[in-house]
Amino acid sequence: MSTDSRSGWWWSYFKPHPWRNHSDPSKKAEAFCGTSTATKPKAYCIACFNHHVLEVAAEDRLAVQSGRIARERTEEEIETYCKYISLNRCNKI
Repeated sequence: MSTDSRSGWWWSYFKPHPWRNHSDPSKKAEAFCGTSTATKPKAYCIACFNHHVLEVAAEDRLAVQSGRIARERTEEEIETYCKYISLNRCNKI
């Protein structure tokens, strides 16, 4: 199966790396891990991703209450943060 295929059942449970289809080859390469002969796409479990978003939102609420930050990040900002921070690890499927 090609690394560009998303036809497997497991893709219902995982988010692909946001740069998976990037036009810049160096950025696209960051969406995969392994060697040139055994490349696997980086992915993030959807349930884990959603849990991570909730944890970051809760941390933001506490930071606002304690006065460490002025405002909570929007859900979109938190999701972007979670995508790029967490997908830098090499989670292969």
